[in-house]
Amino acid sequence: MFTGIWIYNKLRNRLMKPDIENIDYEWLFKPTGDPFVDAGGYAFEEFSHYYPDANLMDLIEKAAAIYVDGWDSRINKIFHNSKITNSSIKSENKVRECVKYYFSIITDENATLGHCRITGRKCLVFPARRENFVLAGAGTLSNFNHFLDIGLMVSKEALIRVFFLPLGCKLLKERVTLITSNNPTVSSFFARTICAQNIRNYVQKVSASMLTSRYEANASAFFHFIDELILQQKVNGDSEKNNTLTMFSFSNAGQNPNVNILQLPFEAFKFYRVAVNAVYKASWSHFVSQYYYPSFKGIIDYSFVKGKYEVEGRKSKRFVERSEYMYWGNRIYQKLLENDSIVSDILKYEEKNYIDFDEENYLNINLTRWRN
Repeated sequence: MFTGIWIYNKLRNRLMKPDIENIDYEWLFKPTGDPFVDAGGYAFEEFSHYYPDANLMDLIEKAAAIYVDGWDSRINKIFHNSKITNSSIKSENKVRECVKYYFSIITDENATLGHCRITGRKCLVFPARRENFVLAGAGTLSNFNHFLDIGLMVSKEALIRVFFLPLGCKLLKERVTLITSNNPTVSSFFARTICAQNIRNYVQKVSASMLTSRYEANASAFFHFIDELILQQKVNGDSEKNNTLTMFSFSNAGQNPNVNILQLPFEAFKFYRVAVNAVYKASWSHFVSQYYYPSFKGIIDYSFVKGKYEVEGRKSKRFVERSEYMYWGNRIYQKLLENDSIVSDILKYEEKNYIDFDEENYLNINLTRWRN
């Protein structure tokens, strides 16, 4: 667990100038258990490294400029009708109005004493609603909130962290995607990695929005994230840690804000981590490849010999390389996320393809223990 001294030293030496009063700098980064607040904090931490001489208000202004000037205010799927996404505010005024709003929070304007619904601590609290928080109630829906409050009452630190959340997210099929874990180190890895990619794209002017995934299905995108994590854990030497992984796919825009939650349980993650080990990776990749399916219509057939899909359209046929079909949906990935057994699929595959399934084989042991 982070300590206040550790956080302060990190801020002083690496992150930003902690020169603004009325801010509990420890709670700008300390894990809370709320996936959106925590991801925002990790993205904020990564973002701070790019501007070590800036203070908190400077960083808020710089992030607002990215949202407005770099992304054309297209963050309404996170902040509905905010100072940035509100069409009634002129573009040239959006950054200024956003900074003004967060300055009012930092200076405790219109604050009330209460308990933060995120951290649980007694402090000055502010209303979190759809314009400044994720999937919270609107101001007119007081029945949505505790004690019929005008919003979900949270600390200023929680609101500030969520403001940086867009930097740590991707768009997948027009929805915002966030990856979290029971392990804060893993959650931090995803948010900070995506934040770094978002910043790079902004600086290089190669994207007009937050990162947009090419994947056609949540399950395939999720396992791409998992592959990145496994590689990172191998580099760090901590691949045996017991992690659960969760992907939130949500939209806070319009009249129907909603969230879809996908979770890979610890047992499934443990199995998958072994399956993609160098010893089995070729066989596993060969096995999984036959279960892809595209979003478009047409007759498809997988060629084991060529390692490609043959797609038959109305007028012609074409072969699809892995570099393209890897973005399609995949039934095996979907089964793993739904905690369904894939034993029958592997046994059917083994009828024509060799996989070493001795009793002493570690993959076999894990397979029989998991959903046999």
